[in-house]
Amino acid sequence: MFETVAVFEGSSPIDRYLQSNDSNVPENMVYEYDDFYFCPDPEYFVYSHFPEDPKWQLLKQPLR
Repeated sequence: MFETVAVFEGSSPIDRYLQSNDSNVPENMVYEYDDFYFCPDPEYFVYSHFPEDPKWQLLKQPLR
C-alpha cells in the first residue's frame, strides 16, 4: 500500500465567483488554469485550508 497523500481543492475561485453572482458570467471573462490547487505544497496550503486534526496538515511539524 502506498503511503502518499495528495491534496486537491475541488472548488476553484471561479466556482465561488459563479455561485456568488448567480451564474451571470461576463462575456469578457477569461478562464485560466491555476495548478496551485492540484497537489499543492502542504506548507502553503495549510494557511488557507487548516484542518482540525493536526495529522491532516501533512506537515513534518504540525501547527498548533
